[in-house]
Amino acid sequence: MLSSFLGFLSGKFKTIIKGIFGYKFEKINKNPVTLALVFGILATISFLLYSATKDRELVRLKIGDLEYDMMQSIYSKYPSSPTDTPKIVVILIDKKYIDKKGLSDGYGGIRFNFTPRYVLADILKSFNKTADGVSPKALLLDYYLENPSNVNEASKDDEGLINTLNLLAKNHPVYLPTLKNRLFIEDFKLNKNVKLISTLLDINEDGIVRGYQPYTCKDGKVVPSVVLLSKDLPSDFQCGKEAETLEDKFKHRILFKSIDENYLSNYKNISIYSAYDLLGLNYQIPSSEFEDAVVIIGSNYQSSSDIYSTPIGKMSGALILANAITSSYKDDIKELNLWLGAIYYFILGTLGSFVSIRLINRFYQSEINLVWFAALQVAMAIVFFIPSAFLFFTHRIYIAWILPWFLFQFLEFMISILSAFNKSGILKICRLFFALGLLTILIIIFSLIVKLLIF
Repeated sequence: MLSSFLGFLSGKFKTIIKGIFGYKFEKINKNPVTLALVFGILATISFLLYSATKDRELVRLKIGDLEYDMMQSIYSKYPSSPTDTPKIVVILIDKKYIDKKGLSDGYGGIRFNFTPRYVLADILKSFNKTADGVSPKALLLDYYLENPSNVNEASKDDEGLINTLNLLAKNHPVYLPTLKNRLFIEDFKLNKNVKLISTLLDINEDGIVRGYQPYTCKDGKVVPSVVLLSKDLPSDFQCGKEAETLEDKFKHRILFKSIDENYLSNYKNISIYSAYDLLGLNYQIPSSEFEDAVVIIGSNYQSSSDIYSTPIGKMSGALILANAITSSYKDDIKELNLWLGAIYYFILGTLGSFVSIRLINRFYQSEINLVWFAALQVAMAIVFFIPSAFLFFTHRIYIAWILPWFLFQFLEFMISILSAFNKSGILKICRLFFALGLLTILIIIFSLIVKLLIF
């Protein structure tokens, strides 16, 4: 896909340069410095335009999310052993568990409207038995317990679950998800180590989870996300100010890693088990697995309401949270600011195209043709994608890399339209559009400077 895109991009290059400079194209082509500067300027313009419009939903959806998902897909396939990151153990009520325990409805789901409270209590008891003698860092029961099993009052199953939660909370913190509404268990006496926490995810307009919500508000108080469990909360977390800018949301995006059918994650600090393994019938989870670990208990079967779309495919809420805790533990994802990004684009666009054109012209003495462009597309991969991937994968610094494709496609479309109406005047019209484009960039830069000075 990448090579096809870059090949398409390189094909636009010649058309755009000819459209703007007309009869001077052959002269420019023989001067790599001029050609490289033109390319660097066009690349910088594309970045500035994107920076000014990226908060628009259409731009985010069609450009920002598209390239981010492509980068994320590549990132997910490579194993990672993050240092200074908590060990995470995920216990899943999955198809194996519901089949073995006779809870299946025969269609990949559970034969109840919700997971019975006695099932959750049994799993917690099995966990407590398996983890006897070790000290987990925390336990998250990723089930929203807003209402009792019976409509009007708590059942014996509900009381049994509450007693089990209090029992586990004697040894380590136990966290339960909450929203703004009051949970029925809040009407009972709970151990002080049973705490409420947010597990809200950030679901974009296209239905894909790309991040988490850093906090929610309950009774006028900030309830932080479980992802921030080991972090100091920023001072700007305030109720009534939950709405985030795109820049804020980007900081809270999740870097996903793939998980295979055998529950092996490419994040090596994440271990995943079926809840059936807690029973110790076919496989006994060693108790040492839970030492100083963040333990998440959740669901992972076909008809569960806790399955979401992510940039790398379907994933259960518990597994998404495990990825979020791991990827956000040390540093949030950062974007290059406007000025650094513009410098980055200009330098890479100019130097990259200059070096590649010089090398191509040295080893391939011919007019511009398909072979020439094939060599150029390799240079485009080096100039735009590889440095961006390196910054993203190693330093969690993200910079857009697909922008020139959209810029060149638009310019070629405009040139084609103008050519159809007035071939003789295309040079003047293209120069006019080029000048108007530069004027637009200056206005955008001035607006951004005023915004920074005022706010």
